[in-house]
Amino acid sequence: MKLFGRTLPAAWPLSHLQPHQQRWVLTAGVALATLAIAQQGIVQPLQRRRAILETRLATAQQRIALTRTLETADQELAEDRRRLRNRGESGALLQDIAAVAALHDVAVNTVTPQPIRPAGRYVRFPIRVDANGAFSAIVQFLHALETGEKPLTVEQVTLTPQHAVAWADNTSRTIEAQIIVSALLVEP
Repeated sequence: MKLFGRTLPAAWPLSHLQPHQQRWVLTAGVALATLAIAQQGIVQPLQRRRAILETRLATAQQRIALTRTLETADQELAEDRRRLRNRGESGALLQDIAAVAALHDVAVNTVTPQPIRPAGRYVRFPIRVDANGAFSAIVQFLHALETGEKPLTVEQVTLTPQHAVAWADNTSRTIEAQIIVSALLVEP
């Protein structure tokens, strides 16, 4: 048999095969050798590169998740700061209401902050004030709230006589007032 122009020895392992069978076996051998070389030179480096890229991808995904967690925490902190600032403003506001009431001889029974509502760039902070006093004192108290240094909006007033019997006897004219006032606070 001749291969590449050379005569092969008779003891060659494929000598018992037909020439076209020998060519198929040699072609298959060359193909296997080429695949082995490609495996070593191309596929394995690509697999190593893929493993490195997958590790980088996992790291990037962890960083993205951490960044999102940090952004959420940052938004929550900003909201908490806003609430604390509004609480500070609302605490001062409640003290101002009590001070104005004392100046006008109005007894404040309760001052109850209501839920804050958005109002454009501001938030509306309603407060319910339950108080009692003479009619003229309550009117002066309401006027002072609306025209004070930090003016409030009087949204609702409900007046009822404190003791109906005293009104009938014309002895005491104390009125119970349920008042809803609101302040506009700056949104952060």
